[in-house]
Amino acid sequence: MDKDVESIVKLLEDKQAANVSVIDISSLQSVADYFVICTANSLIHSQSLARNLEDFLDQRGIYYRIEGFDPGDWILVDLGDIVVHIFTQKAREYYDIESHWEHMVEYVKSRRGSRSHQAEESPSSTEQDAG
Repeated sequence: MDKDVESIVKLLEDKQAANVSVIDISSLQSVADYFVICTANSLIHSQSLARNLEDFLDQRGIYYRIEGFDPGDWILVDLGDIVVHIFTQKAREYYDIESHWEHMVEYVKSRRGSRSHQAEESPSSTEQDAG
C-alpha cells in the first residue's frame, strides 16, 4: 500500500474515524489509485477529520482539493492519486460507494483474467500453420 495512504489511514484512526477502509482502484485506470473511506460520528466530527487531514497535507506540502465541507455528511478530499471520503454513517450507508467500486475492481480483474486465459488457450498463427 502507498505510504501516503498508510499515513492518512493512521491519522483518521487516531482521530476516531470508524470503519476506515482502503480500496485499490488503480486497476481501473480511473480517477485515482486509492479510495480511503471512513465514517464520522457526526457532522462536526466529519468536519474535524477533514480539518485534521488538511493540516496534515499542508504540513507535507501535498496539494489537495476539498468538497462537501458544508454540510459535511460527505466530505471528499482529492489528492490526485488518493481520494479520501469522509461520511456520516447515514450517508455512507446511503451512497454505498465501497460496494460499487469493489464490484468494479472485481469485474475488471475477471475480464482481464478471462482475456489472458483465452489468449493462452488460442494457438498462434504459426502453430496453426505448422499443423
